[in-house]
Amino acid sequence: MFSKMVLVYFELTPDYFFAVFKNLFTWMFVDNDLRMLSRFSLQYLTKKLGVDPIVYGYLETTFAILQLVGGPLFGRFGDLFGGRYAFLLAFASAAASYGILGISYNVPMVFLSRLPVIFMHAAQGM
Repeated sequence: MFSKMVLVYFELTPDYFFAVFKNLFTWMFVDNDLRMLSRFSLQYLTKKLGVDPIVYGYLETTFAILQLVGGPLFGRFGDLFGGRYAFLLAFASAAASYGILGISYNVPMVFLSRLPVIFMHAAQGM
């Protein structure tokens, strides 16, 4: 019985752990910093455009609702196509959201910049 078992030896070297740690740290650093920069630039932009605090609340609520709706969609996409493409979709939608926010010149454009966040779930893709 034991003679037919194949033992697969997988060497976990310190280099392997360093590579995993480096990739995770880089992902967390980039994702969190861009999200923080987006939040600060969003506050600056809405003040510059003269947005009421109530409209700013609507903007943040839109963001939360789109993330809530997008979670199951993103999970299904990750199940169907795998983690690599799920990460690609998450980071592409984040880049689209930040890019549209960067070129926004009126309030509807700011709301439009929140649309791609429906697939911005990099933490769940991990």
